[in-house]
Amino acid sequence: MEELKITQRVLSSYYGIEWIAIGGARPSILTQEQQATLNEHFPAAEKLTLSEVAQRYFDHQPLLVRQQISQRQLAVHCGINKRTLEKAIDKAKPVELTPSQQSLLHSLLTLENKPDVDAVARLFLANEQMFREKNINRIMLSKHYKVSRDNLVRKINWLKSVPLTAGQKATLKKLLPSWANAKAVARLTHDNKALLDSQGITVVQLAKYCQLHHNTLSRTISIEKPIALQAGDKQWLNSLIAANKKITAAAVARVWLDFKSALETRGITQRILAQHFRVKLSTLIYKIGSMKNAPLMSAQETYLHCHLPLVEGITTSQVAELYVDQRRSLEWPGITTFQLAAYYKVNLNTLRADINQFQSSVLTVRQIRFLNKRLSPQEAPDTVRVARLYLENKDLSLWPKISQLQLARHYKIQPNSLYAEIKSFQLLALPATVIKPEPMEQAEMAEPVVLEERSFAQRAQNYAGPLLRDPLTGQSVTQETLGDWQQVDVVGLNILPDTRQQAVRDQVRLAVKTDGKSDAALFARFFAIKKQPDDPAGNQIVAREDIPALTYLGIYSGDMLAGTSSLDAAIKKHGPHAIFTYLFATRQPNVSVSGYQHPNLLALINTGHLPGYPLRGENNVMVFYAKKPRHKGVAVVYVTRRKISKGEELLIGYGPDYQMDIINFAHYQAVKNDHIRQIARARNLNILVVELDDRVRVCTPAGWQSGSIGDEVLSVDNLVALRARQNKGGLLMYDALNIPPGNRGQPASWRIAGRSRDGDDNLFDALARGMSAAADVTALKLELSGLTIKQET
Repeated sequence: MEELKITQRVLSSYYGIEWIAIGGARPSILTQEQQATLNEHFPAAEKLTLSEVAQRYFDHQPLLVRQQISQRQLAVHCGINKRTLEKAIDKAKPVELTPSQQSLLHSLLTLENKPDVDAVARLFLANEQMFREKNINRIMLSKHYKVSRDNLVRKINWLKSVPLTAGQKATLKKLLPSWANAKAVARLTHDNKALLDSQGITVVQLAKYCQLHHNTLSRTISIEKPIALQAGDKQWLNSLIAANKKITAAAVARVWLDFKSALETRGITQRILAQHFRVKLSTLIYKIGSMKNAPLMSAQETYLHCHLPLVEGITTSQVAELYVDQRRSLEWPGITTFQLAAYYKVNLNTLRADINQFQSSVLTVRQIRFLNKRLSPQEAPDTVRVARLYLENKDLSLWPKISQLQLARHYKIQPNSLYAEIKSFQLLALPATVIKPEPMEQAEMAEPVVLEERSFAQRAQNYAGPLLRDPLTGQSVTQETLGDWQQVDVVGLNILPDTRQQAVRDQVRLAVKTDGKSDAALFARFFAIKKQPDDPAGNQIVAREDIPALTYLGIYSGDMLAGTSSLDAAIKKHGPHAIFTYLFATRQPNVSVSGYQHPNLLALINTGHLPGYPLRGENNVMVFYAKKPRHKGVAVVYVTRRKISKGEELLIGYGPDYQMDIINFAHYQAVKNDHIRQIARARNLNILVVELDDRVRVCTPAGWQSGSIGDEVLSVDNLVALRARQNKGGLLMYDALNIPPGNRGQPASWRIAGRSRDGDDNLFDALARGMSAAADVTALKLELSGLTIKQET
């Protein structure tokens, strides 16, 4: 037939029979015994209906099985479509309830009441969880209560799709983002299952609310069911695939083939692997089967020959090092460990063990991004630059725990050379500052010595909440910012052990619940204020007792500054010196926490290394961020990095953007007072008022004196604003911005800027230029905190 090219359709047309019968006749040929059995129990003369055929199938099932008569053969004999018959047989399948199941159903709804479909459907919905535990399904219910299964299913779905109440809609509106798709809704369902169940929100209602088909959503919920993976397992899995490679089923299949023993040891199956990397399980299984025994292609052999020629004496460790070093590159041609072991003729298990050993020094995707952002390997950095990179960043709270060995391998330098260079830098640095506590009382230790610091230190010592405050109203915004205290989470805790994660999270939630009052007890227990008159950093926070590693210290308190306008208003009110000294950035864009007006003792913790100043010691405190679900971190959480001994100063990394030059305005009040008086005398000024934070100094032609000036003395008919900026070299520059009379609040159309090299000279140069441009000036008010010059007419 094949030689003559006669198809089945041509053959059926020639003999005048249906073509479909030919397709079904070939596998349905019956023996004489089988034909006799079917003619006896399924006679064609009776013209049996579909349900009757299905019922007789179960009546004579042992005989049919014994004679090996399939459902397909039965369908052909009765002239019924095979799929239709299979559905009918499945529907007519007898369901037998156990005595305990029968007694349970009888206690809930007796047969004597002759329940209808609606009653049975409501019974199922009311006891769905119990029925699931007792293995009672809808087919069993329909058989037991003698109702149609299709009608029961339709009724249950209709009852589930009852419109949502106002409370249910409000709950879903809070939980669901506007872009929610089936996957997002499925994950949300798993994350908030208890809440949805308590509200009585079904999958059908959820699908209708999200405009999704309920079958699609149910299937996605089943697929997206979370699988418990430890944080270390997740990080390890992510490190197995290169950061610059697209995650495909083929790449995941190679991971399974290369690390099968390690994966099985951790209890990671192919299904868990597929769900973690978001690939189809069926595709992954197919790729694993096709790649397992695939021979090397010519391009793969060429690649291996170029990097490690096949010669005698090649060890397993050499092959493992080749695999670990090269598989993360884009040129890696997808060679599995099976193929490597066969090509180099080494033991597969030994090769995998060596690969796991080398794998411990491989960087994760996050670590690679962190390093490349600061120093790219394409620059071919020398050992000195890599050593400085390590020392400058290792104390930051964002440092992703990169070892010196990992640095050396990443930048392709000798590890021993890097170790020696880092050690030489550390010998040049000052040792860690450890202060032995003096035998004095707490009140004496807490007494500050600098007049400017007295009020701030006292505010920090006496502050008892709230944690986050609205700068305009003064009201607490802690609950509004962090939400329900029971749902508060902390970003980045996965770097801590599981026990410490939960301990820190619980203490953060307690602090949010009490709005900072619970932190006061920790401050009194752990902290003491140490005065150092000659220290440029001012007061120090030292440990009152030994503080264990990874201990929660508290949440940084202050005003919530949301947006640039709020920050500008705070700077205008309190000055750059006050705001920038105690300003903490958050994970949310344009949102920061200012600890100047309402600080707690955490604001007094200094940094171990400030550019331009001697090294104080190793930073022993790190920072995390508290947040409400599905938001970025906003509240700053302090946790000890290591054990802190009694009397040792607490130090924290401020980050590379913190510059002392932008905040060190204090010395301007005391420097070059004669210069200011000369300007005052030259302009015939009767009085000069200098305000710095909460101190007021009054200058007359005779000299300085303390006091305050009433509103009747100073007016604002003419205003000269002095604004500060920082150039690329870090030097403060000042611009005098004149505002003509009658147009207060409107910026002038021109600007005069001082050009002196020295910051102090630049301040007074800009001041003199601004005053020379104004007319009829008889008095001057200079606010260094707000950088505003007010002139009297």
